[in-house]
Amino acid sequence: MTEVDILEGGTETLTRTRFVLVEMNNHGLYKNTCQYYEVDELLRSRSFKLADIIVTYRGDDGVTEYDALYRNLSL
Repeated sequence: MTEVDILEGGTETLTRTRFVLVEMNNHGLYKNTCQYYEVDELLRSRSFKLADIIVTYRGDDGVTEYDALYRNLSL
């Protein structure tokens, strides 16, 4: 199950949620995962806006893993 699956399963809860913190990546190292843009599109479509990014891994190719904090604009 990916982050997108979990968020889609909680659409009613998201309407009452002020902040969401999601672990994201922009590489293909893990099996059965989603990409950062999929999570971003889903949250933005539900009135969330990216508030901050916390880098959790920076390799030779730059930032590859991070936590993204989203704020619900309708609350």
